[in-house]
Amino acid sequence: MNAREFMQMDLLVLTIVLWALLGKLADSLARWAERQLLPWQPRLQRMDAG
Repeated sequence: MNAREFMQMDLLVLTIVLWALLGKLADSLARWAERQLLPWQPRLQRMDAG
């Protein structure tokens, strides 16, 4: 909030990039866990074949 109020654009951009990277990491981790824990799901079998 302070960065926005004081127009620290470099800090704002860094924060957005970090949140995006954390989101991508969480998505990748969830997909990996789903493949490991639910191998019988038809949707996952289509992903592995393609």
